[in-house]
Amino acid sequence: MRNSAALLKSYYCVRSANHSGPGVSIKAASLWESRPPGVQVRKIGNYWVKRVAPNASSLMRRWGEVTINAREAALARLHATGSPAARFSRLRNGALAIENVGTTMGGKSFLAREYWAAWWRDTKIIGFPNDLKPANYGAGFRAFDPAVDRVTLGIAGVV
Repeated sequence: MRNSAALLKSYYCVRSANHSGPGVSIKAASLWESRPPGVQVRKIGNYWVKRVAPNASSLMRRWGEVTINAREAALARLHATGSPAARFSRLRNGALAIENVGTTMGGKSFLAREYWAAWWRDTKIIGFPNDLKPANYGAGFRAFDPAVDRVTLGIAGVV
């Protein structure tokens, strides 16, 4: 775990001097995978790092910030109550580093009693609606992407 943290720290310190966007060099830019809404993800060591996409429109960048903030807040609530969840850290450039929790649960896990027990436990903590689907749980029912942001819920007509 310590090596992954050192790798994250060195990546963001070294690259910040030569950048084409917030905290990323031109050479490293292709290592990021763009995802909606307005975010990019990349695996660094034992962590998945999510950041606002520097080349997105201003609207999508703001939506990306809201998404990252919602994810961080939900993980913090889960940790505060002792529920098993991925460890996370906010980096200096605003990116969110989340521990890799291993293989995710498969689609048939909706039928498993253990999934519904974990879903109910975590839903009581972070509220409903949420994004606690089997694909967002790792080994030991540790949630790593539990939240849906308010903008997405508003567009979907839920809020």
